[in-house]
Amino acid sequence: MAEYITKHEEKGTVNISEDVIAVMVSATVAEVEGVAGFGSATTPELVELFGRKTNTKGLKIRFIDDKVTIDVMVNVKLGGSITDIALQVQDAVCREVESVTGMNAVVNVHVTGVAFDQSEHPTDRSPRYLRGSFRRYKKTILHLERAMTRTAAREIAIQLGFAVAAADLDPAAAVEAFFEPEHYASLKDEGPLYGEKPSKKDLAFITESVTGVTKYRLELDRYIGQYAKGWRTERISRSAAAVLRQAMYEILYMPDIPDAASMDEAVELLKGYVEGDVVAFVNGVLGGFYRGEVLREGEPASETAEASGEEPAPEGTPDE
Repeated sequence: MAEYITKHEEKGTVNISEDVIAVMVSATVAEVEGVAGFGSATTPELVELFGRKTNTKGLKIRFIDDKVTIDVMVNVKLGGSITDIALQVQDAVCREVESVTGMNAVVNVHVTGVAFDQSEHPTDRSPRYLRGSFRRYKKTILHLERAMTRTAAREIAIQLGFAVAAADLDPAAAVEAFFEPEHYASLKDEGPLYGEKPSKKDLAFITESVTGVTKYRLELDRYIGQYAKGWRTERISRSAAAVLRQAMYEILYMPDIPDAASMDEAVELLKGYVEGDVVAFVNGVLGGFYRGEVLREGEPASETAEASGEEPAPEGTPDE
């Protein structure tokens, strides 16, 4: 049963339903630039706060004395400042609630996930909310029982790695919480990517990827800076940098994966998310890294497969 805010006025009382505030907050959060959608509880503390039955809603509203306390779980788009987005959500919700209810609002923002921003390059792997689309609904249903591919596992590993770094989480614990059956099942409406069922091998790959990229992040960033032809790492788009770290880590520390496969997958993965010049730039960085750090004298350059070409940094790549 919904709770109510009761305000005593001169001519009587005014009761405002919790559900009304929830609808208002949902609309406000959706308008904040950089928000990909509402998140789900990924830690025991959040599960306890939001409750398992309502954790996909992403909202918890409590009335305490003369204050409205609102907890909001959100997923943010990869590429923006997580702190700035969270502060914008906090400010927008506070202003809206206080202007409508006349009560003081306390807003706690929990960033529980990150998603590639595909607004300009939509693909079937999009984790964004596209409700009302029958076409997307059909594709989601078709993927529900499909075994997870290595491509999907790699994409999830990249997203989790970014979230772990942004929120300073324990990598192994974050992966375990993400794939907790009830939580992972709640993600299937976000896109076919999350409808694929991971095997033990997939989980091991994702855990090792997230843990390893986190552990060796500084080393990987040095390689990116070294082979980005004068571009500082912070000037490379976050999506491109995240994919580069994953590919370089696989090449250096996962010998069971063919180097060419790691590079080709990185290039293919980026094609759905960024402009062609950024894809060519990443291709060139990986090619230079492979020749400079992996190939030994006398080995044929053809082993670098698709990622063997040198490409300059894309002109006008924005600072993010």
